[in-house]
Amino acid sequence: MSYKTGGLKAVWEPQASSYEPVRKYTIYTACESVSDISGYVMHDEKGKEVNILSYWDEDTAEGRESLIDVLYYLKHKGVGVYDFGEKWRDIIIEEMTPEEIDKVFRNR
Repeated sequence: MSYKTGGLKAVWEPQASSYEPVRKYTIYTACESVSDISGYVMHDEKGKEVNILSYWDEDTAEGRESLIDVLYYLKHKGVGVYDFGEKWRDIIIEEMTPEEIDKVFRNR
């Protein structure tokens, strides 16, 4: 499969709770050349794919960007560092290597 814009990735750390450990996810996106359809895949810190559609997130949580914020920036912004102000983590969007694109989006 060919991706006309290459691929982008961002790391997201959801707000930790008192009963769950701090987690870190990498969210990948790429736009397929022929169909113009973008896909999103989320992996946990161990590289295991997580169902992004069944993840619930408090969008107004203090101190962290939300999953929807990261997805928005991956869709509408390019590579860069996006400042969310003093209380919020920056969203950092990076290009994926061709090897990462192949590994993440193979068989899709």
